[in-house]
Amino acid sequence: MDPTASFRPPCGSLRLRPLAEADAPFAADLHAHALPGGIMPLLGRGGLAAYYRGFARSPRAIAWLAERDAPVGMVVGAADADAHRRWVRRHQLASLALPVAGAVVAHPVRLGRFAKGRLARRLRTSSSQRAPSRGGSAAVLSHVAVSPPARGTGAGAALVEAFTAAARRAGADRVCLVTPRDGGAAAFYDRLGWPRVTETVGWDGRRLVHFELALDPGGDG
Repeated sequence: MDPTASFRPPCGSLRLRPLAEADAPFAADLHAHALPGGIMPLLGRGGLAAYYRGFARSPRAIAWLAERDAPVGMVVGAADADAHRRWVRRHQLASLALPVAGAVVAHPVRLGRFAKGRLARRLRTSSSQRAPSRGGSAAVLSHVAVSPPARGTGAGAALVEAFTAAARRAGADRVCLVTPRDGGAAAFYDRLGWPRVTETVGWDGRRLVHFELALDPGGDG
């Protein structure tokens, strides 16, 4: 992403800037505390920090940090998810290999269920079953989190707005995301006006809501 980009939301002293590699430990700690579900926290603090350094470095990632006197939130994703995954495989496998191996040893059953669920989902959406492509380019918002003292201040909405604006500048015509229906951020995106597209069942049995926001090519998000 453009390291010179900036975004100043209308939230008082809140300032947003691109996530830097030096911010990865903060992002890892925030993810572990604010987003404890899913697989990523099993990587541990070091693995999560490596994961977030990838978002800071990848040319196809979108990553923002919100701060006042100190960091209070972050959002990450990709303008082109396939290109970002290829970049991760090419440049990050070495830094992620040890945390992944440790997670497999410490949590074999949970990771086995995750792998089985991913395989089943791929089979369900094979080329013979997949709905016709809408065309265009979809950005993917992967994670957004705000520290507890800053919740309710508009920081989360500002981060999402910055992400969608960056996705539009990168050429995406829509932004997609998935979040748990219960106990996740579904209500947050409802309040922001994001349309619900469908619901599915995740690898762990939770109901997942798929959101998709169309981007106005001439707008700000």
